[in-house]
Amino acid sequence: LKYYVITSYYRNYVYDEDGLFGTLSSYTTVTKNYGYSILDSNVTIAMMKNSYSYSSWSNFSTNWEMNTIDNIKRIPMLKNVPVSYTKFDTITLSVGDNVLLSSFMDMDYDSMKKLTVGTPSNTSVIRVTAITDSKNGLATDARISAVAAGSSNMTVINKYDGFETTINIRVIGEETAEVTFYKNRGSASTSTQTGTIGSTITLNPNPFTVTGYKFREWNTKSDGSGDSYANQATFTLTKNTSLYAQWDPIQYNVRYHSNGGSGSMNDSIADYDQTIYLRRNTLTREGYTFTGWNTKSDGTGTTYTDEQAVSNLTSVDGYVVILYAQWRKESTGDESYEIEGYTVHDGYIDDILEKTSLSNFKKHFVLDGYTVEVELGNKNYIYTGSKTILYKNGVKEIEFTNIVRGDPSGDGVINSADLLKIVKHLTGSSMMNATQRLAADASFDNNINSADLLKIVKYLKGTGTIKR
Repeated sequence: LKYYVITSYYRNYVYDEDGLFGTLSSYTTVTKNYGYSILDSNVTIAMMKNSYSYSSWSNFSTNWEMNTIDNIKRIPMLKNVPVSYTKFDTITLSVGDNVLLSSFMDMDYDSMKKLTVGTPSNTSVIRVTAITDSKNGLATDARISAVAAGSSNMTVINKYDGFETTINIRVIGEETAEVTFYKNRGSASTSTQTGTIGSTITLNPNPFTVTGYKFREWNTKSDGSGDSYANQATFTLTKNTSLYAQWDPIQYNVRYHSNGGSGSMNDSIADYDQTIYLRRNTLTREGYTFTGWNTKSDGTGTTYTDEQAVSNLTSVDGYVVILYAQWRKESTGDESYEIEGYTVHDGYIDDILEKTSLSNFKKHFVLDGYTVEVELGNKNYIYTGSKTILYKNGVKEIEFTNIVRGDPSGDGVINSADLLKIVKHLTGSSMMNATQRLAADASFDNNINSADLLKIVKYLKGTGTIKR
């Protein structure tokens, strides 16, 4: 047998399934049914007599009514007892509002003494503080503070009539949108700017830099296929927007300085990240032989060979990189040297065999008034790109670059690394400089092609040679 407590106007009414009811001064709650207290079966039923008259106690529907208000099933109420059911209007607030929950309810003060208010689902939108009766400590109302634009749900229970539901509170205010700026090259850097939707703003100045590139504009697509905006352009905010920086490579000139010689050469023009070949030298100097280029006139800077592949010589837009011709004084005839068994041309000692040791290499030199030194570093063999220097009276007179045909990788040994070096050059993935290209020309036709690969493959198999 189930007993229910109905609270109406401070009186606890008890009824059972047969419709009997009475008053109760105390009871024990054992479970919960639709938010109402169900009493222990040992509760004593006391018939109630008051100013109302009833024809029968045995028929529940005769004495009680159970209504559904706003789609919420309420607890049974005695007929002929005035009831103020809990109802809520739609709650819409503005940012900064500070209101009572009761202002959205159609109830009297006494009916709210069983009020319970849950924690808002979004406390960044609203804050709620319960208000209690100072005499009995029962909640009678709640104060709602609208903090920011948005929406929040909140559970409200009123045991007075069995009201229990989740209400939605919407706070309106100035809505904002955000512009996110993306560097869109190199590291994944971002920056943001916020404004009110519908407003016109000036975009923040571009905060990003990329080495070797200059900022062109913003675009709504990373590949530049969307809408474009200039730096610090006027922009109307309608929604959250992503803008991607668009970059152009800087451009610079390479200028060729005769450095005591005669003649002139046109500048080379290059973009950043572009590989170019230095121009073939056409400058001359009487009594001297051209040996290469250097970023300093005295040869103490960075050295480049004739027609060398270069890139990114500067990261400054419009900069002029000056390369100074380097000259070696020709012999007067008073001293002599002879290099036997090798081909000497254009500052190179060519046709050196692979795995040539320093001692064997020096046996090819016949010197009168000269000494020879070879710069090998920590390598065991003469290799492509190593330097041979002739000194006269302790003073550097002549410098040669050594070439081992079939050894563009520069380790003094012909192997698969040399084949890979040539393949990368032919496919454009890694270009060789002039010295490497000379060593790679194993077929001696002044071109780099498949014939050189075949020549080296046959040499490695022992079915061919590499010589003039």
